[in-house]
Amino acid sequence: MIRLLLSSALQILWVLVVVAQPEVTWVQRYAVESPIFSFGKNLNIIDMATDEAGDIYLLGFHRSDLELDGTVVHPPYSGAQTGFLQKLSGGGEVLWYRRLTMGDMRTLAVKSGKVYVGGEIASAEYGPLLIQRDASGATRTLFADGYRDAFIARFDTEGTLEWAKAYGGADSEFFDKGDRLNALAVDDAGSIYITGSYHREMDFGGPTVFTEPSDRGKTFYLARLTPDGDLEWAEQIQSPLPIDGGNAEGLGLALSLEGEPIVSIAYSAGGLLLDGSILMNDNQDGDDGCLLVKYDTQGNRQWYRNIEPQEGLIVPFGLETDEQGRIYLGFSHEQQVLIEESATLQYFQAEDDLLKTALLCWDANGQLLWGNTLFCSNGAMDVHPDGNIYLSAAAFRSEVALSESTTLSFEVGGSVSVWARFLPDGQLSWAHQPDLLGDPPFSTNHNIMVDAEGRAYASANFNQPLAFGSGWSLATGYDSPDFDALYLIQIDDSNISSVFRPVHRPLRAFPNPTAGTLHVELPGQCGLQLLNSMGQRVWAGIHAGGLQSFNLPALPAGIYLLQAQTGQEHYLSRIVIE
Repeated sequence: MIRLLLSSALQILWVLVVVAQPEVTWVQRYAVESPIFSFGKNLNIIDMATDEAGDIYLLGFHRSDLELDGTVVHPPYSGAQTGFLQKLSGGGEVLWYRRLTMGDMRTLAVKSGKVYVGGEIASAEYGPLLIQRDASGATRTLFADGYRDAFIARFDTEGTLEWAKAYGGADSEFFDKGDRLNALAVDDAGSIYITGSYHREMDFGGPTVFTEPSDRGKTFYLARLTPDGDLEWAEQIQSPLPIDGGNAEGLGLALSLEGEPIVSIAYSAGGLLLDGSILMNDNQDGDDGCLLVKYDTQGNRQWYRNIEPQEGLIVPFGLETDEQGRIYLGFSHEQQVLIEESATLQYFQAEDDLLKTALLCWDANGQLLWGNTLFCSNGAMDVHPDGNIYLSAAAFRSEVALSESTTLSFEVGGSVSVWARFLPDGQLSWAHQPDLLGDPPFSTNHNIMVDAEGRAYASANFNQPLAFGSGWSLATGYDSPDFDALYLIQIDDSNISSVFRPVHRPLRAFPNPTAGTLHVELPGQCGLQLLNSMGQRVWAGIHAGGLQSFNLPALPAGIYLLQAQTGQEHYLSRIVIE
């Protein structure tokens, strides 16, 4: 059994400061003129993309007049939830805006001079979807066949709508049921891949119509469409449970170097039907699992990798590939997970039973390379073609360890943004956090994107003043923290060319486990300290080299870290105290 790390093992060694910091080159604030107090957000950026010219595309929604840095730039349609597609220059200047009135925006892609928007027409909640065709304000209307249908709209990079199509079918009479499109990708020839889930019926406008007479909640689909949005083929995977709660849903989609689709599927505890048998999520008391599946361009399944939670759930939030063919998956989870029944995640902190963020990497053939868990949540990720991974997330903790030797500390509670870059091998390159200028903030709905030149763009909702670094700061523009604004920042990390990689040598200590007496072979006169599971020093001293014996103080049973340092060399050993 491959073990990347035992879930209970302590990995925080000591706190080091990442010396090099990225430069925040510009900051913008989005808000709404008249916020509406409700259980939902007043505005959000759902997805971001860039084109070859370095221009930025934002997909989101707002529920009142949209403000950019205090100036109204776009009114909504009749005060309703209004989806929008906005194009900005690389310097943050608004170039154009297109309204998608009502409906739910989900995913955005820019490829070869075309801009693709995917999401859902939510007829039961909002009615038909009105898509602004061009600068004139003329619209194209799409209707849903059921309570919720998927849609795709394609624009050119000047904001002219080229076509829009709906996909779906009849649903049962529940608002939370329907046909969903969660992710799309476009290959070099313009073929479109989409994934999501359907309920009862899914009609792609071609010969393949999926029907599901049971009351399953969600059934996974993957479809390939022509550049004009017509069906070429579609595949599905069902849950064996024919009742509500038998769910399988495509949440992530990426393309291999050969243009083959790779999908991440969230599935319920009942498992999945694969090749006539049931793939169960059987890792102890886990609820929802994740399946990573690679298909060829004709829809034939090539391989899959199963990821099961020890307890709780797994929610995929990001799936990317790089120019070496490596595959990167990000997901949220509560406790340790089992990957293909053989590997576990590397933890950098002790388990705390809260929601965490995992980053995993496979090679092009599905061989697991590494998997790390970071103690932050509400994560978003993007991967540069060179394999550098950019992460944006919320801390929700007083400390977040991002490597074996680097921890960010937060002096106040709330939800604080974290941004970081990791190398293709999972090593931390840099980490950055905003300074808090007010009360504990609540930052949610994180997004991040990196363009071909390595410039990163991050966004999130926030409700307290923040200082982003490099002299940039923002306040929400509201009189009350009950409403949140949204920041959009550009990050330039071209000044950072290396990563801090401390070398940790093994330290021989015995007996292990111990009841209090410990013998340690020291490399020379050095400082010696013992850290508990919270990273706190509970015992320390300076000792001569060679074999030394110690009577440890009375300490609670558990796992501790024994650390010795001589000069620039660090020695480590995990000690179990009974």
